[in-house]
Amino acid sequence: MSKKQERILTGIFLFFVCVQLAHFVHSGWYTYAHTARVPRPPKGETFRIALPALINTTTRIFHLADTSITAAAFDLITGFSALYLLYLMTVDLPLEEPDRPKDRALKILLFLAIIQFPLAWVVPWQRPETMPSALFLAFSLFCLANIEKNRMWALPLLAAVLIQTFVRTDVPLIFGIATAFVGLLTLVKRGSQGKFRASLDYIVIGSLTALIAAGIQVYLHILYPQDSLDIQFWPNFSFHNLEILTIILAPFVSFALLLIVYRPSLTAVEKVAIGSALLYLPMYFTFGLASEARIYVPFLLIMCMVTARVSASFLSARFDSAT
Repeated sequence: MSKKQERILTGIFLFFVCVQLAHFVHSGWYTYAHTARVPRPPKGETFRIALPALINTTTRIFHLADTSITAAAFDLITGFSALYLLYLMTVDLPLEEPDRPKDRALKILLFLAIIQFPLAWVVPWQRPETMPSALFLAFSLFCLANIEKNRMWALPLLAAVLIQTFVRTDVPLIFGIATAFVGLLTLVKRGSQGKFRASLDYIVIGSLTALIAAGIQVYLHILYPQDSLDIQFWPNFSFHNLEILTIILAPFVSFALLLIVYRPSLTAVEKVAIGSALLYLPMYFTFGLASEARIYVPFLLIMCMVTARVSASFLSARFDSAT
């Protein structure tokens, strides 16, 4: 099978996954709105004002009677785009050794299987910014992967940061910190002299991303002084919340154990993905309810890319040694 055929087939599969997700999003909001008698989708808050405004505007322009239809359409578009970009990085990020066809196929199969874990948590607690935030992370990682070849990729990345800060400010803030941290670690690491330029790029881009996100968050606090952050740290220690958090993280904790034992070499992009997920976890536990897993879904999705790549490499090596 050629790469073109592979991408078409995988794209079709991902598209139908996202169609099903969009259907459940629409059905979920329809049921929730009629049982709880609340507007759908919810209004914007301090961290998220862009998507509700865009959805309401689109609904008025196209004279739709139900905003949840528009929300589902945005989920379909952004969800498919995010998953397709993550699939491309799963199979196309460079490795120390060239991929064999069976290695590439194994990566795809593992990726398609692993993404089912986070996608299962999108509904019924779906908000309109969850999948767009996943698209931001996927697109940002895609830009980082290409920056070493062409620094102009920094421009669309920073433009995405500016847009995302009005969708969910916390996501680009953590992503920027993780990017700068990975660049700094690579810079100070011995034997990394040849990576000085790439490390400096990561530090600059990460710092700019974090500063833009923090600056706009301050602006939003000034614009909406009545909004405040609720600390959920102690409520999250309830059995119900800890149970759900354990179920959410179990597949990826298993992967973390594989990383500790196997110690694979990781690309800078993979390190940024892991760093972002790790850094966001304490923020999620402190400011969000652990039972609302959709908060953490964008970071779980980018971890699927890393998990599929590393697991495929590990399994392929084991298969080769056994034959």
